[in-house]
Amino acid sequence: MCLAQWIDVLLPHLTVLTVEDAKREGGMVNIRARVSGVRAACTSCGGVSAWVHGRYVRRLKDAVMGGACVIIELVVR
Repeated sequence: MCLAQWIDVLLPHLTVLTVEDAKREGGMVNIRARVSGVRAACTSCGGVSAWVHGRYVRRLKDAVMGGACVIIELVVR
């Protein structure tokens, strides 16, 4: 089972994510993912739009998997 399938099984609320890459280097696992939805709600007015105003990367570093520190780099809109 690949990483994306594990996410679907263990974390079904994250199925809107596309995992682009996963690497293990030493004691670290680095997972790169992005939100795969084509529409999103505006944080100001709440209106739904397909227009992307910008993207940024969130780095989540508090997870441990298989004894390795996990860094999730999530590109969000």
